[in-house]
Parts: sequence; C-alpha cells; structure tokens
Amino acid sequence: MRSLGSVVVASLLVVAALAASADAQAPASRTQWKMQSSWPAADFHQVNPKGLVEKIAEMTGGRLQVDLQPAGTVVPAFEVLDAVNRGIIDAGHSWPGFWTGKHPAATLFGSAPGGPYGMNAEDYLGWIYLGGGLELYNELLQKELKMNIVVFPTFGETPEPQGWFRKPIKSPPT
Repeated sequence: MRSLGSVVVASLLVVAALAASADAQAPASRTQWKMQSSWPAADFHQVNPKGLVEKIAEMTGGRLQVDLQPAGTVVPAFEVLDAVNRGIIDAGHSWPGFWTGKHPAATLFGSAPGGPYGMNAEDYLGWIYLGGGLELYNELLQKELKMNIVVFPTFGETPEPQGWFRKPIKSPPT
C-alpha cells in the first residue's frame, strides 16, 4: 500500500466536507457520519481515528456518531480525499503525502525527510495550530485544488529518516 517515499507516515488527519458540518450542528438530533481511513483495520495508524471517533461521540453527547471504516471499504485507500470532496463519505482519515500528485505543496503537510521544514512532531503541530500552517493547508485544498473540504490534523509522527545506507555513518562527510 505504501510507496518507498511513504514508508513512515508523518501526519494523520481528518478531512470533512464543508456541507456536512451543518448537519453536526442540528440541536438534539442524532447525526451519523461515514468516515473511511487509508489504513487497513489491523494497521497501527487505525488507532488514531478510533480514538478520534470516541472523542467526537463524547464531546457531542452522542449527537454525532462516526462510523469508521478501514481502507478499501468504500473507496481505495488513496481515493479518500476525493471521496470526501464528492460526498461519497462524510469524513476521511489519511496522509497528505498521498496527494502530492494533486499538488506538490501537499508534501509540506506530511512527513518530509527530517520532517516538514526540519521540524519534529511537536514543532510541526505548533506550526499548524499557532503559526498559520492550518490556514495554508485549508487554502491549498479549498482554493488551489477547489475542494469542498476542511482539514483537521489529529496526529503528528516523528520525521522520516534522511535515508537508508548500506554502511553506518560514523562521521560527517569531508
């Protein structure tokens, strides 16, 4: 499922259609969303959306229930973003590196060698929530890619390694 460039997943996130957000605000009614991840059911990345679904139910007093499905249940793993945009599913849990073919800037919101801009996971989430990164990411999806999507990063992993080498590196290059 993963290409060589995505061996380690860096940023997991949820994408939700803007139109669906109005349904979640209906007072005292129960709303059911269908969410698919890009992860197989047994993959450790599926832990994050499972916890998110539980928190959403708790925070909404059960008014918003999210039916989480693993990769391939509704659409193939790499089509989650498009499925949310087209309204096939209400939300998705995936990785922005899968979307670099749509726009090269998508990789800035995923794991790049050494992390985005050389940041660790905590620095990255600080940039997203305090440094304007979230606004840039939503601008990429909504204005550049013309998608009816709002992104909510939910998890940041450690940066990917700088490379794979046959021999140990014992000193800096001269």
